Amino acid sequence: LYSGTVDEQFVPYILPQENGNKTDVREMTLKSNEQKITFKGLFEFSVSHYRAEELQRCYHTNEPVPIKETVITLDLMQKGVGTNSCGPDTLDKYRVYPGKYNFSFLIM
Repeated sequence: LYSGTVDEQFVPYILPQENGNKTDVREMTLKSNEQKITFKGLFEFSVSHYRAEELQRCYHTNEPVPIKETVITLDLMQKGVGTNSCGPDTLDKYRVYPGKYNFSFLIM
């Protein structure tokens, strides 16, 4: 069970990068003053006030400029943490291997 504000999902990595991904999600509800968005299924998601392009542009935590809007990222799955570039590689059980995957959702 995950909860919190969009701002609380941001992880201030030394090198800014996409973050805050939640796994094994069965239902997600985002609420604002007058709106509610709900997704159902088994998926992964993240929410942020930073676009991926903005995070990739930056080299330090203090550089990214947040936006007012909320960026919602929905995924079937993501490779786990680790790249073997400056530490251990991703464990086999957290890798995503080539294959045929199906993922669908409906936004109304």
